[in-house]
Amino acid sequence: MTLFGLTWYGPTAAANSLYPGREQRRIHASDIQIGNLREIQRPVARFELEEITSPRTAFLGKLLGLYLIAMSFTMFVRAQATVEVMKAIVQDRPLLFIAGLMGVTAGLAIVLAHNVWSGGALPIVVTLFGWASLLKGMLLLVLPPELESRIFIVGLRYEEHPNLFAAVAFLLGAYMTYSGFRAETRSVK
Repeated sequence: MTLFGLTWYGPTAAANSLYPGREQRRIHASDIQIGNLREIQRPVARFELEEITSPRTAFLGKLLGLYLIAMSFTMFVRAQATVEVMKAIVQDRPLLFIAGLMGVTAGLAIVLAHNVWSGGALPIVVTLFGWASLLKGMLLLVLPPELESRIFIVGLRYEEHPNLFAAVAFLLGAYMTYSGFRAETRSVK
């Protein structure tokens, strides 16, 4: 029985795990004899407190974390070039359309495969990443380029603080990568 993340392995589960294939029976007063002591099985209680992460969450944590680390490294090394590339993308309508489609595709893939809002911080961060990617992709497809420039470059002050955005991306990527690689996974049946 599982309740609030704690699992109780009662007498039947414990006995079945100790003696597979043997039919279980209740202990009666007549069992408390010297000759039947080996048949008496004590109830075993065991609580599991460790957090188990699904393999999909661990994989997406590793993938997205390493992606963010690689992108933040590029942003640190070539900060001004990154700002210029962002400005050029916003002015190029076909490239902006492709970027929007890629954002929507990646966001939908994550949201449809991993819309998990419980189980620790990593599953929630992965889900939020998917929703943010979907929302940004939709905005890139719908908004006119002038408004996108005002929102994403001027409004967020990306031009003034590219290293701040790189640092946030690096910290988020480091957390996701670390959590993804250290997660204890259990396959879902």
